[in-house]
Amino acid sequence: MKKLVLCTGICAVLGGAAQAASIDFTNVLINQLTETQPGTAFPNPSDVTVDANDGGGETQALVDFLDFDLPDGAIVTSATMTFYTNSSTSGTVSAHQLLTPFDATSTWNSFGGGVTLGTQAETAPASQLVSPGDEQFHTFDVTQLVRDWQAGDAVNGVAFFNDSSDGWDFDGDDTGSGGTGPILSVDYVMGDLVSLTGAQTNQLDEANPDTAFPNLPDVVVDLDNGGFETQALVTFDGLDNLPSDRALEIATLEFYTNSTTDGLVAVFQLLSEFDENTTWNSFGNGVTPGADTTLFPADVLFAPEDEQRAIFDVTAIVQAWLDGDAPLGFALLIDSIDGWDFDGDASGAGGFGPTLNLVFAAEVPLPASALLLLGGMAGLVVCRRQKDRD
Repeated sequence: MKKLVLCTGICAVLGGAAQAASIDFTNVLINQLTETQPGTAFPNPSDVTVDANDGGGETQALVDFLDFDLPDGAIVTSATMTFYTNSSTSGTVSAHQLLTPFDATSTWNSFGGGVTLGTQAETAPASQLVSPGDEQFHTFDVTQLVRDWQAGDAVNGVAFFNDSSDGWDFDGDDTGSGGTGPILSVDYVMGDLVSLTGAQTNQLDEANPDTAFPNLPDVVVDLDNGGFETQALVTFDGLDNLPSDRALEIATLEFYTNSTTDGLVAVFQLLSEFDENTTWNSFGNGVTPGADTTLFPADVLFAPEDEQRAIFDVTAIVQAWLDGDAPLGFALLIDSIDGWDFDGDASGAGGFGPTLNLVFAAEVPLPASALLLLGGMAGLVVCRRQKDRD
């Protein structure tokens, strides 16, 4: 949406519309490092194996998207790497940002005994998949990794490891049964980003109805947690100072899932206040949609994946705040007895607590010629008023 100021002879753009876009990158370089053949390169194999023990030695996969490029000023809202699994694993597959570049000639030995975490790749994984199933597409959430690339980190690609001797195989190109090789998909908008990370959480626990559970490192949302429901409340420092004069384009609420669910997780706009002393009973038997929150959720996620970023679209909630509703925060509810857990702060495996990202339409300054003309017109108005008085 553009904001226009109408005046005699001038129509000046004060705000530009954020442009949402999505790009798929498919020009990929793959190299499989193989411990049992340490001096041999295996570039761009049609079948790629990641295994802690493949015939007596480890195999690692290096993946780089050669045509990766985003416009200057792009704000990444979501990024995933998608692979087609042609042989499942019972292990956990981890994706780590590479700190060292590779090419088609790279080998186990040229990396000094495979990729070493902490020196040649980031120690903490950018994303993980637990037991990816056979003959299925699986996605790694690499949103933060791509954001780091945008912020200036070297784009060297990603290294994949498996903690199991039950190897994970994926299609390296479009000749396999999946019909495609790896894909990097990036959603982004153009605008001005405001990120709020000072989250306060409170877990309402039906089993302990008079006890408050503020700012837990692990927050549980469950319809039946040991026979009782748990709900989560989230708010952020700075909600009272959002720029109400700016055009909001998108708002996302992000969490790191540390225990997945088979259910639906819903985010609601809170209509009742809470603080660190709030309990199940102080809310009158937990949160009631339509009374303590809006009747309908702003967004719903089905079965958010384990060890991945869960992203809710909360644009409608934030817009309501900008339009005058009290910014009291969010309530998270679930419809399943298979609970959903998320990191309440940065001490967990995800390395971040709840985050609220807001994108506002970029402000476009008036051109100098327009400012001069506006100044001249203002002078004419003053002179005309003075003349009228005389």
